[in-house]
Formats: sequence, C-alpha cells, structure tokens
Amino acid sequence: MRLTLRTLLSYIDNVLEEPARSELRRQIENSEHASEWVHRTRDVTRRLRLGAPPTGGTGSADDPNTVAEYLDRTLPEEGVSEFERACFESDLMLAEVASCHHVLAMFLSEPPEIDPDTRNRLHRLKDDLAEALAARAATQPQPPPDHEAPPAAATEPVPVAATASTDAADRAAPTEPAAVADRAPDYLRRREESALKRWAPALAALVVLAVTLVVALGPGGLLRDQQRVAEADTAEPAAVDPATDEAPAEPEPDEAAGAADDDAAEAEPAAGASDPSDAANAAPPGPAPTPTTPTPPADEQPITGEAGAGETGAAATGETPARAPGEQAAQPVPADTDDETEEAEPPPPAKFVGPPTALAMVETAEGRWRRLLPDAEIGQATHVVSAPTYRPVFRLTDRITAELVGQTEAILTPATGPSNDENAESEAGAEEGAPPRIRLEHGKLLLRTPQGGEEGEEPAPIDLVIDGVTYRATLGPSAVLAIEADRFFQPGELSEEAAQPLVAIAHGLSGTIGWSSKGVDLKISKPKQWYVTGESNSYTPDDFGDPSWIEALEVSPPDLFAAPAIAEAIDPAKPVWPQLMELAAEPYREVRSLAGRTSLALGHPEPLVESFRQPSESAAWRSNLDALRRAASRSTEKMAEIERVFAEKYGPAAAGDLVELLVGFSRDEVGADAEALARGAVPNVILPILESEDLASRVLASLVLEESVEPLDRPYDPLDTMRKRARALQVLSRQITEAELRPAAR
Repeated sequence: MRLTLRTLLSYIDNVLEEPARSELRRQIENSEHASEWVHRTRDVTRRLRLGAPPTGGTGSADDPNTVAEYLDRTLPEEGVSEFERACFESDLMLAEVASCHHVLAMFLSEPPEIDPDTRNRLHRLKDDLAEALAARAATQPQPPPDHEAPPAAATEPVPVAATASTDAADRAAPTEPAAVADRAPDYLRRREESALKRWAPALAALVVLAVTLVVALGPGGLLRDQQRVAEADTAEPAAVDPATDEAPAEPEPDEAAGAADDDAAEAEPAAGASDPSDAANAAPPGPAPTPTTPTPPADEQPITGEAGAGETGAAATGETPARAPGEQAAQPVPADTDDETEEAEPPPPAKFVGPPTALAMVETAEGRWRRLLPDAEIGQATHVVSAPTYRPVFRLTDRITAELVGQTEAILTPATGPSNDENAESEAGAEEGAPPRIRLEHGKLLLRTPQGGEEGEEPAPIDLVIDGVTYRATLGPSAVLAIEADRFFQPGELSEEAAQPLVAIAHGLSGTIGWSSKGVDLKISKPKQWYVTGESNSYTPDDFGDPSWIEALEVSPPDLFAAPAIAEAIDPAKPVWPQLMELAAEPYREVRSLAGRTSLALGHPEPLVESFRQPSESAAWRSNLDALRRAASRSTEKMAEIERVFAEKYGPAAAGDLVELLVGFSRDEVGADAEALARGAVPNVILPILESEDLASRVLASLVLEESVEPLDRPYDPLDTMRKRARALQVLSRQITEAELRPAAR
C-alpha cells in the first residue's frame, strides 16, 4: 500500500482492515517523514483557533468541490499530487481535509446495535408522554364557566404549574404552527436566539473585568502605594466638639500636608518624652482624640498601644509603652517600603479541578473509596482511580496539569509533600521542595503546561514512576506529553503468582520535552513517540500506541447514556462502592454495565461475576468477560479476588471450571491446525462444559469457543432449549472429527 495523504487519513481514522492496517503501520514506523505527518495531522485537528478555509474558494486547493472529489477518489490523477502538496504546505487545508475525512468515517461506519430493552423503551415514549400530559391536565384546577379573562394590562403572573400545563397543551395540538416549532430540534431553535443573548456571557465577563480594575486601581484600590495605605489606616478619627456637637472643619490639602510633616518630625521626641510638658508641646493643637481606633486589616502591622499607637519598637515586641497622664500617643513614622523584604509565597496546593461531571475517586485511610469534588486538595501519596469514560483533571503545580483519561489508576504526590512511594528507585520525592510525582499503575495520562511563557523560562519538572522505574520529565511552555501504560491479557497466562508484563509508550505531541532516567536522556522538540518500558516480546494490541484518545476518548453509545446518570447519582459524602452496588441493580442495562465496570476498577468484581447467570445481561457478557480479564492481568491481588468471588457465587466445585475459562487457552492448548484442534482443549474441555445445566458455565464456555475457532455456521447459544443445544453440540463434534473446524487466527 502506497503512503499517501488518503492512506494516512484512513489509518488515523481506523477504517482500514487487517492486514492492510498492519502493513501501513509498519511503513509509518519505518518512515520518520510519515510519522511526523501523522502527528502533525492529529495536532492541527486539535487546534481550536485554527479556523477553516473560506467557503467560496475557487482555486485548485481551497475549492470545496476539490476536497469532496479528493475524498471520494474521483479527482483526476493530475490534480491529486497538487492537492496533497497544498495540504502539506497549509495547516488550514490539512486540518480541513482531515476533519472532513473523520466525519465521513464516523458517518459511514456501521450503526451500533440496539438491544431489545432500549428499542422497546423508545417505542413506549409516545404513550408514556401522552399519559403524563393527560395526568397533569387532570390535576390542574379548571376555571368556572362564567369566568372572564382579565385585560392584558391587568393580567396577574401565571404560576409555574399553570404555565407548564399550558405549554404541554400547546405542544399536544398537532395542527398549530406553534406546536411544530416546539418540536423543532435544539440546533434549529438556537438560530433564533437574539444577538444580545448570544453575547450575554462575553458582556458579563467585560463588566466583571471593568469592576475588578476599578477596585484594584481606583482611589483606595488594592494596588495603591503601601505607604499611603498605612497613613490612611493609622490616621485618627476627627473628634466631635461637645459644646457644638460638630466636628472641626478639615484643613485645606496644603495645610494638612504641612501638619503631617510637622507631626512626623515631632513623633520621635514625643515617643520618648517623660515630662508631661514635653508631651504637651509635642501634641498638635486641637481637641483630644477618641481612645479607640478602627482595627486595620490582618495583613497590616499589628497595633498594640492605646488610641491607635503604632510605635515600631514596642509593637514589634508586643509590649505597650508607658505614658504619662495626659500624654498623647505619638504617630508612627511610615516605614520605607523599598527596604522591606517580602517572603516568597508557597506554591498553590495540588487539587482536583474538575469537571464536576467527572467521576474521580480517592482511597481513604480506612481503605474506602470516596468521590472527589472540584477544588478538593490532594494530600501526599493519594491513591486515585478514574472511572471508565471520564476525564478528571488535576492541577499539580501552577504550571502542570494532569488529566486521567478513561479507566486509570495512579498515585499522586504533590510537589511540597514527602512521598510514601516505597517502590520508587529515586528518593527525590522525599526531599523538601521536590517536584510532583505520579506513579502510573495503568491507564492513560495527559500532562500539559500553559500556552506561551516568558523568554528563558525554566522547564517544569515532574517525576513519573512506571513499573518501578522513576523518570524525570521536564516540560517547556505549551508542552503536551501523553503516556499510556497497561498489562494486556494473553490467553492461558493468567495466574496469581505474577502479573502480565507492563508495556508503556509515551507521546511527545508539542513543545520541548525532556525525558531522563538511569541510562536514558532524551530531549525532543517535535512530535515523537517512544516505548518507556516493557518486554519486547510481550503481547501488545494493534491499537496500542495510537494517541487518538488525546483528542476524544472513544465511548460507546450505551456508556454515553450511562455516564451522566452515574455521575449524578454518586454522593461524595458516602462511600462509593455501596452506591455502585445499588446502581448495578438499576432497570437500565447501560447503567448496570458501567456501574459494574466502575466497581471492578475499585477491586469489587461482584456485579460482573454475577451477570453470567442473568439472561437479561446477554448483550454485556462479552464486554464483562474482557473487563474481568484485563483486571486480572493488571494485578495478582485482583486475580485472587476474582477467584474468591467466583467461589462465593457459584461454589468451589463450579468455580474451578469458570476460572479456567476466564484464563482461556493458549495457541498450543487449542491447536495450530484442524488435526491438532481435535486433540486440544475444544473437544476435551470446552464441549463437556457446554453440556452443563449451569447457565454461567455455558455462557463462559460459549464465549471461549467463539474466540478459539473460526466463525461457526450454526453458533451455539447458551440460552437455547436443551434440544437445540444438544443438536448444536452434535454438529460441533462432527466438524471436529472430520477436520472441518479450524482454530481462529491470533
């Protein structure tokens, strides 16, 4: 297959079949130029402010018809090379063509399967809506027959319930134009919004900015000179003359300035005077001040004397100087602000920044899991799990944010706190002022730094612990570093003694990124990917290493329906797992499935193990088996917990066969050809289990049979009657005996 822009787009959008995709992947890996174009194409499609070509283009490259002909493979050959050259020279055109190809790939793909429960529920929506409207109208009070409507000018406000019933009645009339408008989709009704409503958020932001500037820079603002603020705070209030009950007239500005200078010159002798006559001479003429002074802000110099006295020496020690009777407190001399040394502010604490709809859970000291809310601070060595389909974001420092994508497990340690990570090789996390640390157990991690940055700004460091090895990453301005790590299931190799080997790959997508450890020192400034750790001969799926999840995580339609419902139902004040067990019994299958997988991420496989003996969960059997296998591959503790739950749910005798089916059979155990298959695990292990009366045993055996042999002409259905199942087993036995059944390719 030739490396062209069209084939690269087909590879990025995953529309190629095997082995064409594998061949194209090999060519891209061997060509540095092709790898750079793949990363550049993904980068330009993620740039939100890039814009789009003009719709009225007439040239050979920017004409919309030319783009359509190129994607439809109807553009003449003499124009293909010119069009591709224009795309490679312009980020605008490259992003346009790649986005159009992505939309077509999604639109032309096969539609998702709809289970019968969802289909029946959709068909019932019309009847349910009619019943709800009728019940609401019946509960509303009806006006008397002789009731007359008041004039429009004197109409009273209509209650909310009455408005709702009126709107419902209007929507129920199919012949009125208003009813047709109410049924219009949201994206059509949004076009009718006024310009003021569309620009309301921007205008509100401008008003808030203007008010902030006035408060900060206006008279008495927060950014005024500190000396003037101190003088204003220490000024004594004007006394009221008891004879006239009026305050004395304020002096003119020039006179006030002169008086202030005189007071400042005489303040020091007055403070040390012991003779009452000296104090009287030092005191300015006028009525005696009141004995109280308004309390200054907490961040100002503390006042410990009477009548607002702020002597620097006594105030610093917390002592009150002695005064003779009738002596007036001396006014403090404002300190020179240029000589003051400001203490460095500590870095902001690490915290979970959102979004509020994301489901991120932390392990407490008691071993329970609780949900995080936005702005929750992260303590040292915090064990965090992101539920499937969600993307929680954490701010580690003022320059580094970390996003956990999908089902991800990690241990986050802030920059200022010591690390309790005993498996890390480096002790840098235990030092004061060390950079933040992330121990990635499995999943997808996205690190970012802010756009732009000052010239000569130092890179932001962060320590990453992957499979017991500590790596130091340094991220420059506008840097994006993506890392995915996992332990993949291999049939026949699950055990409680050792987990599967971890494979991790890093994607440097933008900015300048440094990557170093013992014996490794890498620095990149253009898109590049590299393997971090893992055995070279370990099993790695074909789609591993494809960073398409950075832009948008692929989520199935059932999970799109269930994710908001679960995020809304989980109460942060209560432990998460009991709430997930309640959601796993919900009437909607989509919610049950996602709740069960989230429970498995926290180490509780009960909902998924229980699903194999429930016929209503037939559509989720395959995905539940895959989820259990992935969990068992990632941790020996989770593998042992899955075995324990199988024994608890189905008994020790049946649990042995079920766990054997969960582990699966290797290529050698199944057989490499038809003759070897007749002597392997299919006729000797799988077929006898298919004759079992236990539904869970038949379900798991049928799933393992499907992945072990080529597609069957008459598949075995564990939900069929006993007679149909016996007939299917006879067909399978005959095909194995006559060498018609062949092992599936792996």
